[in-house]
Amino acid sequence: MPYNRQKILLLRHLLWRYLNKELHKYLQDSMAKYIREEACSSDIVSMYPITQTVWEAKTAFADAVIAEVPGLGRCLFLDHEIQSSASDEDIYHECLVHPAMASVPSGCRDRVLVIGGGEGATVREVLKWVDVKFVDWVDIDGLLVAACREHLQWGQDAAYTDSRVTYFAEDIRTFLKNTQAKYDVIIIDLPDPDPADNPLSTDVLMNRAFWVQIKDHLATGGAWVTHAGPVRRQGASGAAFIQRVTAMADFYTVDHTDYHAVIPAFQDDWGYVMSCRPRWRAMDFPVRFLTLHAYRYIFQWAWARKTG
Repeated sequence: MPYNRQKILLLRHLLWRYLNKELHKYLQDSMAKYIREEACSSDIVSMYPITQTVWEAKTAFADAVIAEVPGLGRCLFLDHEIQSSASDEDIYHECLVHPAMASVPSGCRDRVLVIGGGEGATVREVLKWVDVKFVDWVDIDGLLVAACREHLQWGQDAAYTDSRVTYFAEDIRTFLKNTQAKYDVIIIDLPDPDPADNPLSTDVLMNRAFWVQIKDHLATGGAWVTHAGPVRRQGASGAAFIQRVTAMADFYTVDHTDYHAVIPAFQDDWGYVMSCRPRWRAMDFPVRFLTLHAYRYIFQWAWARKTG
């Protein structure tokens, strides 16, 4: 029987509507499986494909997601910015902790302050130093710390059960205001500050008043260390690094050192600053990245920089 032209047109219309609806749903589902990162301190816009969302919540301080990412493993995102990944968190955390810990004099690692580091991995690395007697760990977001303990487990049990560690779910400024403690090493593992922030503003966490508090709570002969975000020769990344270094300039010792390491998950060369000269000390505990060869590498720069 010959097809009625009207029926054919109707079938075509219905088929088109169905396919359009399925395509729209597919695109929505596909976009929902990506996290778009446009970090304030970087020139790069990144798309991270998500195969599984393990945990997500809007805490009092951030939109937090723990998810599986192909090639990176389990990752932590805060406000759509990647914080660390299972594939290379050891590079970031070993480079943050051990250069400063190794560089202070022997017998000067009794008391350590860790600021931030919600994943627990910074505390994990500190506890590898057997002469550490006390670790005060201050991270304002207790919900995030608990989620990282359950879903990342990078801190291992020691970060949460070792008798040397005391955790405080407080604003670091309040904590430092209310303690008279002096620390041999202060490790700052906070999210990237916005390079547009005014370091003199009272609304900015890592402002001048913050660095005065850090200096006031550092023991004689002690050292502080912080990550300083992505570093490149030009663009927002380079400007952000120089801005942070300049903001901290009044609190440098003559021995301050800035160094770097490539973090694949961050798609960038990552900067660090510590208030002492690097000293290699053989580490009698396991490390995954920071061998003697890597230790020498992180203190070398392939290009000259100006920091003021």
